[in-house]
Amino acid sequence: MSYAKPIWNDVNNCQYKSSKSYGNKDTGEVTIFVGSSSKNSHELLRHITTRRFHDEYKGYENVCVFKFGVFVNGKEKIICEKIFKDNKGKAGELITSIDYLGDM
Repeated sequence: MSYAKPIWNDVNNCQYKSSKSYGNKDTGEVTIFVGSSSKNSHELLRHITTRRFHDEYKGYENVCVFKFGVFVNGKEKIICEKIFKDNKGKAGELITSIDYLGDM
């Protein structure tokens, strides 16, 4: 299994005999539909993972920021983010993790 991409998705599904994994460079977006068929399916949610570089972000300089968010009924909610030092266009040392869910 290769982890060459900055965003890695390890997918497990009851139909697969092994995991199906894939990577993304800057943005990974998955839309989940529910219903009974292709003609009777409706969007349940979209989840998005992003990687962005910032000169300044929340008081930190020269950082790489990964965010995970969901879209439900047209509303966006950022769930969490990790902020790394920018190491020449790659995520360097982890600076902080931010959880927007609170107590679960």
